[in-house]
Amino acid sequence: MRLLALFMFLMAPSSYSLAATSDRYQVHGFSMDGKIFVVEVFGESDAILGGHSTYYFVDVQKNSFLKGTPIRHVAGEGANEDLRTIRKKSRQAADDKLRAIGGLLPGEVMASQTRMQGNNLPTALSFKTPYFYSYPASGKRTNIIEIGTFDAQAMGNNFFSEQCQGYMLIANDVQIYTDKAKISKSRGCPIDYFLREVVMNRQTNDMVAIIEYLTTGTEGKDRNFLIQPAGKAFDQ
Repeated sequence: MRLLALFMFLMAPSSYSLAATSDRYQVHGFSMDGKIFVVEVFGESDAILGGHSTYYFVDVQKNSFLKGTPIRHVAGEGANEDLRTIRKKSRQAADDKLRAIGGLLPGEVMASQTRMQGNNLPTALSFKTPYFYSYPASGKRTNIIEIGTFDAQAMGNNFFSEQCQGYMLIANDVQIYTDKAKISKSRGCPIDYFLREVVMNRQTNDMVAIIEYLTTGTEGKDRNFLIQPAGKAFDQ
């Protein structure tokens, strides 16, 4: 199966790479059949670009977006919309797709960290596979999710002439994904990656990694997110 990176700014205009952004995300869960992972990415940019909210429907088996998605609402220049209104409109636009996949089962956060933690390991997260009716730490085998970086070339804007970085993701010693030498235009010029969270579907053991990355904007560092299916956790 061909694995593709799922770029969270695939639908964003190229000018987003120049605006100060600090995105956040909310995990909504998996479809009833376990095939689709749903997450919302939202945030506010500078006064010109305003806020945005996007619902991503990710096929964890095909490593691609569900047809007809992502679904996005962006406040236009001068629009009098606060972030709550923007998120509400984005959710309303996504409702048909949410109904079409039969509702959602909550995903379980198996490992998580933030940049504010003093003891984090930016490139790795680990957790024990849970038994079906047990707490996460009660399994026998440890899952290790890692990211590595390498020098790459941006296909999009690189106004600050920085050395851009690509990434690779490895799950339980299996290489799941590796960027090409030239990074997608939609991602801009990433200069840093941080493995933020691993979410798992308890019914199927499918894992999804949420990766934070930084780019340089005119008002400081911009925080964006990638979502990457990470294969299956150990079965016990």
